[in-house]
Amino acid sequence: MILEYTRCALAQTKSNKPIENEAAFFQQAKESGLFGFCFEAMDETIVSKRLYEQSKRIYFSFIQKDLSQQALKEKINHLFNEHHIDHVFLKGIHLKELYPKPYLRGMGDIDCLIKEKDILKTQKLLKEAGFKLDSKSDVHDVYYYHYEMLEIHQKIYKETHKADKHLLRYPWDYVYHVENYEYRLKKEYELLHLIHHLSKHILSSGVGFRSLLDIQIYLKEMPLDKELLYTYLKEVGLFEFFKVIIAFNKKAFNLDTAYNEADISEEDYALILSYLYKSGIHGKGGNFNPMASRLSKQSKFKIILKVLFPSYQDMKNKYKPIRYIPILLPFFYPVRWFTLLFLKRKQTKKQLNKLNQADTNLSEMKAVIETFKLGDYDI
Repeated sequence: MILEYTRCALAQTKSNKPIENEAAFFQQAKESGLFGFCFEAMDETIVSKRLYEQSKRIYFSFIQKDLSQQALKEKINHLFNEHHIDHVFLKGIHLKELYPKPYLRGMGDIDCLIKEKDILKTQKLLKEAGFKLDSKSDVHDVYYYHYEMLEIHQKIYKETHKADKHLLRYPWDYVYHVENYEYRLKKEYELLHLIHHLSKHILSSGVGFRSLLDIQIYLKEMPLDKELLYTYLKEVGLFEFFKVIIAFNKKAFNLDTAYNEADISEEDYALILSYLYKSGIHGKGGNFNPMASRLSKQSKFKIILKVLFPSYQDMKNKYKPIRYIPILLPFFYPVRWFTLLFLKRKQTKKQLNKLNQADTNLSEMKAVIETFKLGDYDI
């Protein structure tokens, strides 16, 4: 039903189909990332007053959050321009502009890419501007400004080994200048990044309908060099995945583009549909176990081993002394274990339970990954 309502919203019409299970519809609309569309297509005369009023409150909260995030984006842009920091806004902040109304495309955080040489300068600048550093990694740092989240990326791709020549390791080779110190990824490369990011979430956690709709909206609204896009996708091994996404989108959202060159079978469509309903955005659906995605690619032992013994790159970001004295690394592993066992006991127990239960969803998840043509793809 949420797809029916989304299709109507994209066509700027109201749905005349009554909702049989309003509680399930409300939950699915939230988890899928399609809530704004569902409300836009909702006919007040054929739904309950309770559903309509609840939906309207959330809808207006989307508008408020969009305004807040746009203001924060301008603040960051001003700060970085003033202090001569080259930067690129990523993902949602640009995708929102392509939707019929920007607040229809919800966004959890603002993503911004900077150069590695500017990391320390940026940390100092954001701290002075009132941003609170929440966590660090060798890919991005997470900040909060009041209730809004900001991710400052120094990379958009985490290389798997030193010899890796992945195209996404070199984003600054694929940018164009906007104004002052702001840049933007070139269109074909930006779409490649979005598709890779989508594949990463399928293989490590989960995705909702909105994440797939993003790709179709981009293809529909942005003029692209098709041959160049296909070259990029084939180079990184995501061309077949791309074809599955757009075939699914055409059937699910009734959005056709010049890139829809193949159909999807009813069996494959049904499998992906079921997965998306369960998963929700970033695998946060109430009845979904994101650990099944990770278990499809590696054993439980390897997953636990990575948790207990993170890489040097991860550990130096978690524990500052290691950054300056690398030889301290072995002594900080017991500190991490103590944190997991005692300070984060509930969270650790919850994750272990999910890992133990992931076996029951493993065969289905493997089938989903194969259907998406990601069986041989690694992240």
